[in-house]
Parts: sequence; C-alpha cells; structure tokens
Amino acid sequence: MGIIVFINKHIISAINRIDSRLLIFLILCLNLLSFAVQSNEESYFALAKQYMDTDWIPDSFVFSEWVGTRFLFQTIAGFALKFLSFEQLAFWGRMVNFLCFSFPLALIFKELKMKNIGILFVFQLFMFNMNTQHFFGDEWIFRGFESKTMAYIFVFYALYYLLKNKYGRVALFAAFASYFHILVGGWFFVLAFVYVLINERNVKISLKTGFIYLGVVFPFIVYLGLYLNNDGSVINGVDIDWVYSFFRNPHHTAPMHRIRAMQSVLPRVAASFMLLLASIFYFRKHPDENIRKLNLVATISLCMIFIGLIITYIDVNGRILKYYLFRISAIGAFCYFLLLFLFLRDKLQKRFNSNHLQVILFIFILPFFLIGTVKNISRQIEYSKKEKDLKELVAFVCDNTNPDDIYLFLDKDEDTFSRRTRRDAFVVFKFVPGGGEKIYEWYIRVQERKKLQEDIAYIDTIKEKYRLDYLIAKKEIKHSHLKKRYHDNKYYLYEVVQSE
Repeated sequence: MGIIVFINKHIISAINRIDSRLLIFLILCLNLLSFAVQSNEESYFALAKQYMDTDWIPDSFVFSEWVGTRFLFQTIAGFALKFLSFEQLAFWGRMVNFLCFSFPLALIFKELKMKNIGILFVFQLFMFNMNTQHFFGDEWIFRGFESKTMAYIFVFYALYYLLKNKYGRVALFAAFASYFHILVGGWFFVLAFVYVLINERNVKISLKTGFIYLGVVFPFIVYLGLYLNNDGSVINGVDIDWVYSFFRNPHHTAPMHRIRAMQSVLPRVAASFMLLLASIFYFRKHPDENIRKLNLVATISLCMIFIGLIITYIDVNGRILKYYLFRISAIGAFCYFLLLFLFLRDKLQKRFNSNHLQVILFIFILPFFLIGTVKNISRQIEYSKKEKDLKELVAFVCDNTNPDDIYLFLDKDEDTFSRRTRRDAFVVFKFVPGGGEKIYEWYIRVQERKKLQEDIAYIDTIKEKYRLDYLIAKKEIKHSHLKKRYHDNKYYLYEVVQSE
C-alpha cells in the first residue's frame, strides 16, 4: 500500500500536472525522434531534393518524376534539404511534426475527459509499433516525416471537430489534409460524410459539408486530373495498375494477396471482424456519448476496409485498389483504442478508486514506454552501424568513378547509397514511381535485375539494352564483362566492361 501511495503522490500527480500537449510531444519524441532516416523518408526526401534541385543527380531515372500529390511536401522538404542533410531533416522534420500533432491530439483527449495517465496509457499502446496502428493494410500515423504525416495533423483537427459536431470545420480541415495527401484527407472525408449522414440523419447538412470540402479541394483535383487523365493502364502488355497494386504494394492495397497472408493477415482480418460485430451489437448502444461517437467512426472505418477487402477479389487489375482503400484503417484503429480505453475506464472505476486505477495504468504502461524508448535508441545505433559499413564503399565510388555512372545492386538495395554518392541507379525496388507510365519502365528494370540474379551471364543482354556502368554484389562474381574494382567484408564493386 505504501508503494501505491508513493507512486500516486509523487509520480502520478507530477505526470498529471504536465501540460497534455507537452506530454504528447515527449511521448512521440522518446519513441520516434532520431537521426536514423527510415526507408520512406529516404524515398520522399530524395524525390524532394531532386524536385528542388534537378542538377543534384542530373537526368536521374530513380528520382525524377512528376511531383503529383506531394507538391507541398516536396517543396517544403526540398527547400529544407538545401540547408540540412537527410539525417538532420529526419530529426527536425519529425520534431516539428510531433509538435504539430500535440495540439489537435490534446484537444481530442480533453474532449474525452482523459487525464495525462490515461493519455500516456492509450497513446503509448497505440504507437508502440507499426502493427498496433491499424486493423490491417499496414497503414500507420506515427513514425517518420513525410507528406501523409503532415496530412494527419489536419485529420486530427477534423476528428476533433467531428466529435464536437462542427461539420463545416471538419470539411475544411479534411480539405487542408488533402492538399498534403489527397488519399489521407480524401478517405477521412468519406468517413466523415457518412458519419454526418448517420449521426444527423439530415441530407441537407451532409450535402453542405460535402460542398465545403469539394469547394476547397476542387482546384487541387483539377490539377491532379490534368495529369491522371493522360495515364495509360496497359503498356506493351503490362498492366501498370496491376504492377502497382499487386506486384509492388499488396501490403497496402491488397493485403490478402501478399505472401503468407493466411498467417500474417487473416488473423487480423478475423479480429477486425469481431470488433465490427462488437461495434454494431454492443458499443452502439452504450450510454456514454463519447463512446458512441468513437464507435460510429470506428464502425464506418471498419466497414470501409471490409468493402475494400471485397474489392481486392473483384478488381483484379488494381484500377481501384491503387487508391489505397485501407488507408482509413489507421484513424479507425486510433478511435478504437480510445473507445476501448473509455469503456474499460468506466468498468474499472466501479471496482477501483481513481487513485488506485491510475497507479494500475501507470505500472502496466511503464514497460511499454521504456521498451519504446530503448527501441528508438537501438534504431539509431543500428543505423549508425549500417552507415559505417557503407562509408568506405561510398568514398571509393566518389573518388574513382564518374558522376554520371549508373550502378545496380545485384542483391538487396542500399537505399542511402545513391544520394550519398550522387550516382543514379539502374533501378531501386523501394523507389517505385507514384504514378504514370514510368511504372512500366520501373517494372521492366526490376524484371531485368531478377533475370540477372538468376544468371549472371544475362549481363550481356542488359548491356545491349541499357547503360550500366557498375554492379555491386555481396559475393564474388566471375564474368568476362565484370571487372572487380573494390571489395571489403560486405561489398564487391564490379565495373561493367567490354572484356576483362
């Protein structure tokens, strides 16, 4: 009993006195703030750098593409990269992102009458790893710094006003989110529109909300339409929508079609279906108004992703799936975390006094908080070690090859290599084009590398079709057209030549 009194008097009371915005910011920073550039950031930062400085890697195949929906992000990030390194932008970009997140999230938690210990409990659990941030479809909100994380800032404001029944502001903030990421903002607005229709049972209010959103987003839709209308779906027998949806991104667009889906995805689908049943037959009738509101948001999001799941078996070409039908999964999961917390808090308050309950929550969540912090530090250490392995190879390439040389990693791509050497790549699997005919060329090059992996003699055929100056492998290779220029404990660098 003395320990409980001590924790409650000194630790719990201190945590509850912190401004909730500061608490949210600190939780995010301790779990995710570092200089370790994540794979998505590598891709989007490089695109932003090339967009704002076309001479960075002149005529780059990998990094030169239409800016599309990332116009605002690439302008902001590309400008910042004139002064910051990728690592510095990852750090400061996330920090600003986390600071901006803290304001709308604090409003939501305040609306739900959650104390800081409750915020620490539910927020830390939700963002503990990527698998806790979605039902299924590998969506996430809190991780790195990119266009969609900027969009989610406005989505949280829209969610707050949705709980307040201020639908005009919901439409405005969903529209602002759409300018940073059309799918994040757009799918949330679809959810909000259905919510208003069900909650108010008034078509006039729903249409008014819709017109506000469309009025603000319309110029952006016109801008995107001018490009998207020119896209062809099938090029030389290759369906680029299928390539994008089923070949490159099934984890996001067609989760039950990915490898080992029955083991990794089906259990999450089954659990999500059970949650949907609970939402429809139990939480919908709960006397707490906040629980009913959160339940309605979660129910609509679950219905949307199950409709998306059905579409994955109908849309075999990916015409619809390329629009990420499961993107709403993360915001729905977030609402479900809040809903379940409010429900359990209500139940537990009837068995424990408030002080004891807060101590229980603190003791339960403390290991998750410590593990999240340690994992964040470990990611930074692992990233630094990985960079050290590449350092000598990068230095050799910069000093001994031409700036316009093109390289190819035979095995697993090293995403940081191209921007560190300022050399273009033949192809990088991670950096799939966001749309357009370039996906076709990306797919063909991926298939060419696959053939080369199966038979190194295929290098002769590739040489006839493309320019390729260097091949990087993790094992020694013998071929008359490959001249070894460098090797260490991890990498072998071969120059592609006419003869040995």
